[in-house]
Amino acid sequence: MEDIKKILQALICQEVRIDFNEEKKSIKIEEEQNIDSKQLRSVTIKGIDECFLAFKLDHPKNKFLGKLFNEVTNLNKACDAIIFCRIRDKNYIFSIELKSNETSEIATKFKNSQIFIGLINGILKIHFDFEEEFEAINILFDRKITNRAITKRKPKDVEYYHQGFSRQDNIIQIHPPFYFSTK
Repeated sequence: MEDIKKILQALICQEVRIDFNEEKKSIKIEEEQNIDSKQLRSVTIKGIDECFLAFKLDHPKNKFLGKLFNEVTNLNKACDAIIFCRIRDKNYIFSIELKSNETSEIATKFKNSQIFIGLINGILKIHFDFEEEFEAINILFDRKITNRAITKRKPKDVEYYHQGFSRQDNIIQIHPPFYFSTK
């Protein structure tokens, strides 16, 4: 699997990458601009055995698809982060969204992120003759607490997992086939 790591690192520019903590087997997704105590600022995801690459799709200097499409198409909206990883000998691509307030555009963001993942898969296949199976999972982290640890939702034909938090900064353990635990 080292090949996929090298290929993805060659494709995705350095400034949008998110560091993986090899020692703790974790990755921290942050929204640094969220300084209000009511906002979700970060989620650290533990339990990732190997991270091939993680990056921000909505980096301020490198917005998803930039100005390529007109805003009326909503194609310039995407999730906060994409993580290509392996957990328990299975490969995943996580589309991660951190929300503090309104979640009405979440389906659009997940759909557009899947377009980008499709583009990456196409590049891998056509230019690198690489066809490895990855399961795509959409995950929403927000400040809306539910009575269950995790819920699976499917609004507007987009399936995603949801986990709400009461704090600004959170640490969570991921357990495929999909539940989370706070640690």
